[in-house]
Amino acid sequence: MFRKGLYLKMKRIKPQGIKELLQEYIKHRGLTGALNNARIYSAWNEAVGENIASYTKHRYFKNGVLLCNIDSSAVRNYLNSNKAQIIEKLNGILEKKIIKELIIR
Repeated sequence: MFRKGLYLKMKRIKPQGIKELLQEYIKHRGLTGALNNARIYSAWNEAVGENIASYTKHRYFKNGVLLCNIDSSAVRNYLNSNKAQIIEKLNGILEKKIIKELIIR
């Protein structure tokens, strides 16, 4: 037996595709931030390459700022000197201008 409120929430006026249903589910469950972070971290590995990404100890993203802790001072210097290109590459991979600042420590 359905409760009246539950049935009304599930009722659809028009058919929806899987993409729309998944987006609605993710938004309803509050998973959008976690999925965005996963996409950003994956894009980091792609943008800098697996070799350099292996020196990344910790990544953190909030409010357009990506902070990366790097183990090697040589890799850290290389990344600091190429910040603008890395940000551009990351935003290109993500197909949005999400990353505004990159902090390398």
